[in-house]
Amino acid sequence: MDAREVERLADLSLDGELDPAEEAQLRSELAASPESRRAFEQRSWFQAQVRSRLRESTDGVAVPTGLRSRVCARLTEVSEPTSSWRGWLPAAAVMLLIGLLSWTFDSNGVLDPEEAVRRHVKSPPPEVRALGSLTPIREFLSENLDRRIRVPQFDRSPAQVRLVGARLDSLSNRDAAFLMYDQRGARISLFAIPCGRSLPNMANFRARSVGGRRVLVGHHRGYSMVTWGDGGVLYSMVSDVDPQELVRLVSMVD
Repeated sequence: MDAREVERLADLSLDGELDPAEEAQLRSELAASPESRRAFEQRSWFQAQVRSRLRESTDGVAVPTGLRSRVCARLTEVSEPTSSWRGWLPAAAVMLLIGLLSWTFDSNGVLDPEEAVRRHVKSPPPEVRALGSLTPIREFLSENLDRRIRVPQFDRSPAQVRLVGARLDSLSNRDAAFLMYDQRGARISLFAIPCGRSLPNMANFRARSVGGRRVLVGHHRGYSMVTWGDGGVLYSMVSDVDPQELVRLVSMVD
């Protein structure tokens, strides 16, 4: 594997986009190259620091209109990056900052259905499995996200929906929880995005009142979606089951 491929996989790994096989391949390459491993660790540290600082200092601040597009345009004027990790790290740091600006300053409150469906279809393995108890999942989420995430249980209901596990993800440029459920072989994904905002605008989705809460119900690429807000967290349930089934599940959430 050449240096460019290592860089590409490392970038995807830090964003949680690699499948298990690619992740294992990257780890093998990093173990064999101290220079690549040091660069990867620097990038990981930088990403964590920037996310932490932005969370602490910019909550609720509106970014000037057009800033992101101006930064992207300025980047196109920069010469081609070198193939070394030394050249890759600063460029990647700038791109990370752009992504974090979008994540922090998103003022439109729009959840992208395409992104949610893509995550559901990809369905990477859970980082934490339920194994008959919610405790490991709740502890995992509270340690990694700055808002309390509800973890609904449906296994004792007639719906026979079983919680499988959870992992961290990123949706709409924000850190998110990805809860995975199984309903007699059908997969149901529940994304929880700490955002502190009201229910977003979603084109072609219909508003309904379910269990005393306002929800948005619709379809995207043949998949059913139901989205609602609760306690500063945006929840979005995605599956190929009938949307009325998802609505019934939402009505069971306390």
